[in-house]
Parts: sequence; C-alpha cells; structure tokens
Amino acid sequence: MMRTLSVLMWAALQVLPLAAWANPGDLDPSFGTGGQVITPISSGYDAANALVVQPDGKLVAAGHAYNAGNTVFALVRYNPDGTLDGTFGSGGKVTTVIGTASRGTALVLQPDGKLVAAGYTYNGKSTAFALVRYNTNGSLDTSFGSGGKVTTAIGSLDDEPFALILQSNGKLVAAGYSDNGSTVTFALVRYNANGSLDTTFGTGGKVTTSIGGVDDEAFALVLQPDGKLVAAGYAASATTYAFALVRYNSSGSLDTSFGTGGKVTTAIGTLDDEAIALVLQPDGKLVAAGYSDNGASITVELVRYSASGSLDTGFGTGGKVSTPIGGVDDEAFALALQPDGKLVAAGYANDGSSQDFGLVRYTAQGALDGSFGTAGHVTTPIMSSYSSVNGLVLQPNGNLVAAGYSFNGTNTSFTLTRYLGQVCGDGIVQAPEQCDAGAANGTLASCCTTTCQLQASGTSCNDGNACTYNDQCTGGGACIGTGITCTSDQCATRSCNGTSSCTVTPLPCSTTTTSTTTTSTTTTQPPTTTSSTTSTSSTSTTSTTSTTLVATSTTSTTTTQPPSTTTTTTITTSSTSTSLVATTTSSTTTTQPSNSTTTTSSTSTSVVATSTTSTTTTQPPSTTTTTSSTSTSVVTTSTTSTTTTQPPSTTSTSTTVTTTTQPAPTTTTSTTTTTTTDAASTTSTTMPCPDRGFAGVDCLLRSALQPTDCTADTVSHALRRRITQAASLIEHGSGTSNVKKARTLARKASKAVRQAVTLATMATAKGSLSRSCGDALGSILQDARSRTDQLAAGL
Repeated sequence: MMRTLSVLMWAALQVLPLAAWANPGDLDPSFGTGGQVITPISSGYDAANALVVQPDGKLVAAGHAYNAGNTVFALVRYNPDGTLDGTFGSGGKVTTVIGTASRGTALVLQPDGKLVAAGYTYNGKSTAFALVRYNTNGSLDTSFGSGGKVTTAIGSLDDEPFALILQSNGKLVAAGYSDNGSTVTFALVRYNANGSLDTTFGTGGKVTTSIGGVDDEAFALVLQPDGKLVAAGYAASATTYAFALVRYNSSGSLDTSFGTGGKVTTAIGTLDDEAIALVLQPDGKLVAAGYSDNGASITVELVRYSASGSLDTGFGTGGKVSTPIGGVDDEAFALALQPDGKLVAAGYANDGSSQDFGLVRYTAQGALDGSFGTAGHVTTPIMSSYSSVNGLVLQPNGNLVAAGYSFNGTNTSFTLTRYLGQVCGDGIVQAPEQCDAGAANGTLASCCTTTCQLQASGTSCNDGNACTYNDQCTGGGACIGTGITCTSDQCATRSCNGTSSCTVTPLPCSTTTTSTTTTSTTTTQPPTTTSSTTSTSSTSTTSTTSTTLVATSTTSTTTTQPPSTTTTTTITTSSTSTSLVATTTSSTTTTQPSNSTTTTSSTSTSVVATSTTSTTTTQPPSTTTTTSSTSTSVVTTSTTSTTTTQPPSTTSTSTTVTTTTQPAPTTTTSTTTTTTTDAASTTSTTMPCPDRGFAGVDCLLRSALQPTDCTADTVSHALRRRITQAASLIEHGSGTSNVKKARTLARKASKAVRQAVTLATMATAKGSLSRSCGDALGSILQDARSRTDQLAAGL
C-alpha cells in the first residue's frame, strides 16, 4: 500500500510544476520586486528615456530628473538583479546640470566602459544639442569636450537630439531636429572621439534635411555595416504626419539609391503617423516602430522596408502591421530585434482609464507571437494608472528589460521591468518544452523545445516520462522515446523505471481485499427569516446611456410629492447620449401649489450653437429646487433667465445672471463661471476667455485642467498629459516672433487637443467621468481645438 501511495505522489509531483512554469512575457521574479524596480531621484518628475546593458550584466538608464525646479541629465546604474550599483555616482545615481535646464534622451556604451549621454540643454531662449561623457564610476570624463560636456547649436531656434550611435572608429553621431526659423528639419551632428565636431561630415559636422517642408523630426538612428546612416522619424505636411526615413552616406550626403533621393515617407492612418524606433536586420532590411492615428484610436505600428527603401510586402499587410493593445491610445517608443528574427516593440497601452507598460512581440513575418504574453502582447500596470516604456534592451540570455517612468500620484520615477524572453536552455523543463538539457546561463546545448532554436533529429533528450526510454529530439520540438506499459494486478504493482523493463513489487494476494465505503451526511438548516425595514422615503431610478458621435440629448423628468406628506416618493427617468454635433437646451418649470414642484429639463451638447438656460423656482421655506443647464457654442450665444417666486409666506431667493455675449462676427464664445451662494441670494458671473490668439487657447486649456463640473471626478493622468502638452506648446508658441514656428507649434497643439477629446469621450462613455464633467470638459476641448485650428490656419 505504501508503494502505491509513493507512485501516486510521484505522479502528482510531475503535474505540480505545470502551475509554476514560466512563459515568455512573464515578469522575471529574480529582478527587483516581482520583476519591477522603481527609482525616485528627485521629488519631481523623473523619467528614464534610454537604456544600455553592460557586458557584466549591469544596466544603465539615462533620462532626466528635477533639480531646484529645472530638469537635469540623470543616470542610474543597476546590478543584474535590479539593485542600485553603489560603485556608480552617489548610491548608483548621477545628475548633471547643463545650462538652465536639460534632458537626457539617448545613451551609448563605449568599449572602454565609458558612457555617453545625449540630450538637449536650454539657455533661456532656445535649446541645443548636448552630449556628456562619463567614466565607468559615473564621474565626468574631462577629456571630452569642455569638462566632459559638449553643446551644439544648429538652427536659429530649437535643436534637440533623440538618438545617438557610436561608430567603430569612436566617432559619435546624434540625430534629432533643428528649427531654422522657417522650417523644422531632420538634423544630424557627428563628433570626434574627444567631443569636437567632425568637419568631414556634412557642413562643419552638421547635416539638416527637409522632407515634408513643414516639420520633420528624427527620433531614431542606425549605422549600417557599410558606414551609411539611416534616420527615422516623421515628416509633416500641412495636414498630416507620416513615417519618414532618410539614408545618408558616411560623409553625410544623401544616399540617392535609397527611396526617392535618399528619402522615404509612408502614410498609414488618416491623421498622424510617427516612427520613434528603428532596427537594422542582418539582411539589410529596416523595421520602424511607432504609432498611427486613424482618428478613432491610436495603435502601435510597425513598417518594414527593403534595403532600397521600398515596403517589404512579405511583412504584415503590404509591409505594415497595426496592433491595438489598450484600444484607445497605444504607442511604441522602443524596438528590439531578437537573434531568431522576432521583434519586440515597447511603449504604453492606454484603454482610456489607465496607461501601462506595453510590449508586443512579432514573428519575423510580422504576425503576433502567440507564445509571448497574452496573444503576443503584455501590459504591466505600475503604481497608479500612468506609466510608459521609453527604452528596451535584449539581454544575452534572451530576457527583455524595459525602462521608462511610472507615476505614484504625486511625481514620476525611473522605472525598470524585466520580462522572460525565452525559457529554452535554462536547464528547466517548462511549458511548452518537452525537454531542456541546457545550462542555466542560457546556452542552448541539447535543448529541444518549441520556443527556441531546435536541435537536430536524434539528439538525446528526456521528456520526463518514466514509461519511455531512448528519448530523442525529432528536430521539430518533440521528444519521442520507445514506450512501455507496466500493468499492475492484485498480486503485484509494476512501475516504469525509465528502461525497457518494469519494476515489480509483489503484493500478498491472499489478503488483498477491495473495500468501498460510502458516507452520507445531511444537515438541515432551521428556517430563515428575513427582516426588512422600509424608510419613509423611497426612490426609483431608471437610466439608459449610449454614446454616439452624431447627436447628444439629455432628458430628465422629476416629480416630487408635497412636503406635507410624510412619505416622499421620487421617480426619475433619465436617458443620456453623448454627441459632438448638435446642441439644444430647453427648460420648462411648472410651480405646483405651495408644497410641490415639477421640473422638466432637456439638454444636449453641440459644436454648432450655444444656449444657456437657467430656471430657478423657490418653494416654501422647506424646499428649494434649482435647475441649471449650460452648453458652449462656436457660433451663437443666447441666455434666458426666468425666476418664479411663491406667495409671501415663501422665503424669496433673488437670482442675478450676468452674461457676456460676443458680437455677431465672433465665431466662438467660451466662458469661465464662478458661483457664490448664500441663504438670500445666488449670483452667477460669466468671465469670457479672449476670443482669439494664443492667449484665448491658453485660457481654455487651463480651464480644462480644472473644470468646475469635475470637482468630484478624477481626470486620468493620460488626459491631463495631453491637455498639459497642448498648453505647453501654446505657451511656447506665444513666446516666439517667428510666424512659421508659431504655426508649427499651434498645429502640434491641435493634435494633442484632438487626442484629449478622444480620451475624454471614452472616459465619459465608460463612466470614468461623470456625465456633467465629460460634457463640460468635451465642450471646452472642442472649443480649444477649433480655436487652435483657426490659429494655425491664420498664421
């Protein structure tokens, strides 16, 4: 009997590991806390924008941190397990002040262990390229530039790099954009190993390239084995943004064998498409990753090009792959190429209520890799509801490390996560492996599995089944052996021993019995009594909600019984839908005898016409009912105020409504309202935003950050980010005297506002924002978008 139990326990143990098996895309529990590391540097907004892995397994992240109210370059070095490396800087952290403010955006590791960070610095008037080189301990390398720092101005206004590569000869090339006062162009700068400009490149070490003729920015850069450089980003026309790639010869001149005159643009969605990351495959093909905006949502986008710049039709659909993750706003900012040809894109996934780390893995043909995460993608929420990946590295053992930032409700911090990239070759049999004889350091050895490079047919393996022997890899991922059946009977227990024979354990046949026991237990519970207490007030509510982009209407009917009745019953029926097209507001109030009031209100929201109706009815001293409805228009404004006061025995409330109406030629009217209430009076004062110019848009966007109707709502950080981004662009535009620069900034602001409108609409539809908040916020943002478009068109 004990032998039988042992066999059963052994069989059970073979099943238990199934639940513990790790899969590609799972967080690596050996890294940080559950696969995550969060590192605050300052008490402000810190973010990692780039990441490199050293040969010793240490990781270095670069980005920015706050210092005395301004941003500074920031680097953090981690040990392989995610702990801070105390031998680097101060407790693993380094910050570097350059100019008035600065931000690190890119990072490279030199063969000698030194680190070079690139970014931009602000001098109070404009930004410039900035490079800083650090020794292996985090100290500044004073042999580079001036005290370890280099700054480079290119255009007459702002110059900012987002990518950096190291050539085999020690030279460094930074890529980004330059604003020359009339257009924004791709910009590349090459430096010698000591930080001086390489005058053999372009003009004095600098190259600028116009593509769309309006706003062209580079975010990624790769170096080909032949010394040619390929930059990727976007090219903006008067109405849209498109993926853009440019290839340069080693001298900085355009490589006319690539695309058209060295340039390639690819339109994907109906609105904005931006390439943020770029990798070069061993076969010379290029894969760009970023996002595409089709108007309804923003998706992760990959595009593969042949070595000549044409679309690779063997990848995805016509060379393009679109991937929704969260469903509202999904963007990729980093891309990694695995040795097996698979691609991993990383950025964020936003479902309208939260923004999380997002990773997607694709096969070499552009299909989602179902062995990674859930159906090919992984989302990782960190702290609150706002985080993003900006950098991604592939470790030698196949694991993936992502770097970016996460928000704790007050500030953001450097954030790293590590994911299992493959489970082959670690010496552990885990799904979907059938055998794994590899070493723990990731060497594939004699691994046979469906998740990594397969061994040739005939390689010895072990599938863990004791009833097979002479196991061999099939070369297709299976481990097959010669099977044997060991059948027990009443006189012997037979178990497989991994060879061609069975282990036999005799049993005392004469005493073998079979026993069956059945136990039945019935428990009867005592009767159950339910006690219910009904209060003197009851409410019945029926609500129906739908969302549309065509029409909006709200109908509410409320009937209240006279106050003299001790039992009050309120029945409310509400039907709500959301629209961005037509608005009508009407309000009718009927005053019943001294103890009852019936109010019927109908409201809808429009971007065509605006009306405001306020009706106040004062009941006897015990009851006061006020119904107010407001909507905002881009065409006309009218205000109607009606006040009805009950007989002398009723306490009287006076209402003063002051409305400012724009003259007929003005196309837009928007207001900021402050209301003060006391026992005797109610006063509503309307303070309009300026009707035109940057100041008017700025006023609207600031009011959108704290709308009166949203005091009880939590506006998502993603939505606030879009509004803040737009406000920053508008503020920057108001401070420039260059008309073309102002137009570009206004166009970018319009894009950010449009994305904010989408997020607000989705949040309202999902119930994340109350109807009143969503309507008010949507109205303000629609007005801001209209004004921003008019502003850009008029410049």
